[in-house]
Amino acid sequence: RLRSHLNIRYESRQGVFDWDYRYEIEKYGAGIIHVKQYKQWRENGIAFEFADQKYNVPNRTLITYAPGILNVGKHRGQRQMIKGYWGDTLTGPYFGLGTHLIDAHVEDSLLKIVDKGTGSERYRHNATVLAAYNLMSCFWTFETGKLYKLSQPDNIYSGLGEDELASRNSDSKKTTQIARQQALARADCIVQTFGGVRVVTLSGDPATSLFSKYEHFFDVIFLGINVSQHLPQVSKLLKPDGAYLHVEAAKFFVPLTIQQRRLYAQKIHAMATIANLKPTYKLQSAPLQDDPAVTELLGECPTAPLDLDLRILSYSSASSLSSDD
Repeated sequence: RLRSHLNIRYESRQGVFDWDYRYEIEKYGAGIIHVKQYKQWRENGIAFEFADQKYNVPNRTLITYAPGILNVGKHRGQRQMIKGYWGDTLTGPYFGLGTHLIDAHVEDSLLKIVDKGTGSERYRHNATVLAAYNLMSCFWTFETGKLYKLSQPDNIYSGLGEDELASRNSDSKKTTQIARQQALARADCIVQTFGGVRVVTLSGDPATSLFSKYEHFFDVIFLGINVSQHLPQVSKLLKPDGAYLHVEAAKFFVPLTIQQRRLYAQKIHAMATIANLKPTYKLQSAPLQDDPAVTELLGECPTAPLDLDLRILSYSSASSLSSDD
């Protein structure tokens, strides 16, 4: 994949990786992804490393098939489905959990920048630490129904094990009873957390009959950037009032220029407007991109989301939204 993508730049790929990081990742506020992390992922696909672990076993769950033409062998020139990794090799998997805190109550210690004003400013932590914290925070809330809080600043594991430490001070029988009670309480909390919640993953062409039975069915739908063109069809699956559609923005999408990212946001806004969805973010009155497709879609809509800091473009099927939504 790297040789095919970089072509004659392959031998200078480290410089390409560094350029993409400085001008496409760090420039837009994702500096908490360390440059060494990003360049290593671009080189060998390893994104999150912990301690001294060895990562020498391939993750075969990411293998998929894509149509292609064989270049070697006795079947050369024939079109076949080719097995391999056909996912992202430019942007990285960090932005889901590794660049921001999902809990607003957390102090800023995990996003602390040290040596400010010295010319060598850097984040104290990195994307791996933030991703680990966010995952632990989610699972802790699922199991206990409480927010995960750090007892020691900068130590993401300091909020774990308080119940276990307390139980160690008692005798073995009490320890067993306490552990059993804690396990039952956490299991019950997990059941309550996901009670009445169903997660449905849909695949295939949205225009097929598969989608007809889910019309006006969903409370929340999330569209990744690779399927955002299906917004008009997917919007019909939302409940008519009070449902939300979240579309991934192109803020950190490395292959696109600034103009292309802005144009992408405008096209998403245009399709949402045609689908009678109302944005939950503030619009900016500004000239639209000089693109016939956008002009044709927007019609009389003179505004569009021009703020490139948006990570998610969110819309609601509600008939009206307050300014605080």
